[in-house]
Amino acid sequence: FRNMEEYLQFLEEGLEFLSSFLEGGR
Repeated sequence: FRNMEEYLQFLEEGLEFLSSFLEGGR
């Protein structure tokens, strides 16, 4: 990652994907 903002944005998108995936799996 070039900077911290890109890393944080990547984490936020990953968390949203994981939460939606877990909710859809139940």
